[in-house]
Amino acid sequence: MSKIAQLNITKRGIALRVICFAAAIGLIVLCVPTHGGRFRYEYQKGRQWAYDDLVAQFDFPLYKTDLELLNERNQILATYSAVFRLDPMPARDAELNFRLDFDRLWNAHLQRAELSRTAQQHLAVIREGYIGVGLRALAHIYRSGIIDKTTDIDLSGRSTITVIHDDVAYDYDFSNVLTRRNAAKYLGDVIRQEASAISAELMPVWNAMDVNRYVAVNLLYDGYLTQRYKSELLANVSQTRGMVRTGEHIISQGEVVSSETYQIIESMRREYEKQRIGERNPWLLLFGNAMVVAALFLALFLFLTSDMPQIVESRRKLLFVLLLITIFSMLGILLPRFSHVSLYILPLVIVPIIINTFFEVRLALFVHVITVLMVGFFAPNSLEFIVLNFVAGVVALSTLANYYHRGRLFVTISTVYLAMVAVYLGFVIVQEGTPLAANPYMFLWFLANALLLLLSYQLVYAFEKIFGFLSDATLAEISDTNMELLRQLAESAPGTFQHSLQVANLAQSAAYKINANPLLVRAGALYHDIGKLSMPMFYTENQHGGANPHDGLPPEESARVIVGHVAEGVSIAHRAGLPDAIVQFIRSHHGTLHARYFWHAYQQLHPEATEADMQAFTYPGPTPTTKEQALVMMADTVEAASRSLKNIDQNSINNLVDSLIDQQLQAGQFLNADLTFSELASIKADFKQKLSNIYHVRIAYPKTAK
Repeated sequence: MSKIAQLNITKRGIALRVICFAAAIGLIVLCVPTHGGRFRYEYQKGRQWAYDDLVAQFDFPLYKTDLELLNERNQILATYSAVFRLDPMPARDAELNFRLDFDRLWNAHLQRAELSRTAQQHLAVIREGYIGVGLRALAHIYRSGIIDKTTDIDLSGRSTITVIHDDVAYDYDFSNVLTRRNAAKYLGDVIRQEASAISAELMPVWNAMDVNRYVAVNLLYDGYLTQRYKSELLANVSQTRGMVRTGEHIISQGEVVSSETYQIIESMRREYEKQRIGERNPWLLLFGNAMVVAALFLALFLFLTSDMPQIVESRRKLLFVLLLITIFSMLGILLPRFSHVSLYILPLVIVPIIINTFFEVRLALFVHVITVLMVGFFAPNSLEFIVLNFVAGVVALSTLANYYHRGRLFVTISTVYLAMVAVYLGFVIVQEGTPLAANPYMFLWFLANALLLLLSYQLVYAFEKIFGFLSDATLAEISDTNMELLRQLAESAPGTFQHSLQVANLAQSAAYKINANPLLVRAGALYHDIGKLSMPMFYTENQHGGANPHDGLPPEESARVIVGHVAEGVSIAHRAGLPDAIVQFIRSHHGTLHARYFWHAYQQLHPEATEADMQAFTYPGPTPTTKEQALVMMADTVEAASRSLKNIDQNSINNLVDSLIDQQLQAGQFLNADLTFSELASIKADFKQKLSNIYHVRIAYPKTAK
């Protein structure tokens, strides 16, 4: 019988799963452009051309490389002219204020000096020389231009700026443009120097003048026009640098693809895919893309049915896996449509991180491969993209073993970044012959990709809430004994709390031996007896030698209380909002066994009792359905029974563990738990060792003669 036929799925369930796969295929295919066609050749720089000689079949432009375009744009950004508007008013105001201040100070000086009329007439000639010096200096600084040094643009390296006056644009020599501080210093220095050459006698008049009053900004930065001018320059950058004519030989078979040849082939590919627009049937292209996507999903389905059928059997788990692949595949296909965003910013490593958080590393790795192939098929430079992301995913899965440990994700981010850089440099060396040819901006895209892995924390939390999964981080959180429910158990039922701690230690230790989830086992064990909170004194571990409430009750009433702690525990767990996976431990930790002590007491009082009467003494179940639940069931029974041992030695512990677990096995409690006999043997051995350590069992050495 095939693996598919063995799946425990109804016909309706099969139909729902087919719909899920079909929906995933449809959503991905709809994101793929249906115009144009794919170039028939696969090629890499530094590799041999594996096809026949390639000759240009049509005229096409030779496109510039991304690095060439980037350098040209950077050159424009470094040298384009900033736009300023010339304001004539500061110059006029400065001249008027200069004349008024000079006249006022001049007249005051003459009055203080009490000069004769002849001397005043002589100084009047000198006065005009002073005024001429000042006006010429003012004209010079305003003709050169005065700007505000706080302008929100870096003007370093500019040789010219564009100045607009009366709607006419002029090119200004930027080396002559002054700041207010420089203009004031120039004005003071020049006037003092030239004025003193005319006459030093009246220099006190000039020295009394505040030159800062005559200096104001007359070149006003226009950010809107500057940005518009810059955008026009960038838009006019040519994407091409020449033409390749029909019939021109491009590369021969076996020839190594050089950088220049690679760019010619890339240009031919771009034009080929453009020219195929309208020539191909879009529905046929759609069908072809659907076939490729469907083939990848078929590989996923076959893997799941063969190795992890529980994923296919669970609609919730299957939907989660398909949704994760579909979302990131759609993002990977749509992202290249944004010309300024690199596809390498897409953090595909998030996919295996999230899958590994809830499932096994095998599934995480396989899903990652499917997702990378899905995106890589439609990505430029497919081989480089696939190899780089595959390596990054493997590195992430290797370093993020304990997701709940703080800081571990940052280690993963660092190693993923270094892995991506290393693979990229390897491709550059193969293609260009030197790592110096690497595009420095690629390292920034890789850094952004790695930092986006921080989103996995938020995504894990979201998927937990949506799909009801449990992450290691959540398990570690709810296993904290300071949680409110566990604190209540410690205060109200201290014996039960200590018992639960011991069960958790036993079960968690054995979980490592059989490759079960130790965090899940511990959390389930801590809460398995939470139902005893309602009536703690009815359980021997909480009585501390006091009166036993069962002494005055008939056996069936006592059994109702004891058996009822399971249903009560489920109710308490639901009210506290515990995850369903933890609730299952409460339901199954006694399976469908019965309270034997009270059943035997009932039989003694009612010898005619039948199997039907046993129902009142039987736990409601279900039996454990996972290894983790079975571990808690075994640890619970063994730990409780070990407290009643009178003679504690290695033999009594061995016999106790073997007999109790064998009884549960014979009672069919582990039929649905997927446990092997080898795993049962490992569990028994670990329980025996841990109980011996707890009770300090020592080896009995033979007595020696004195």
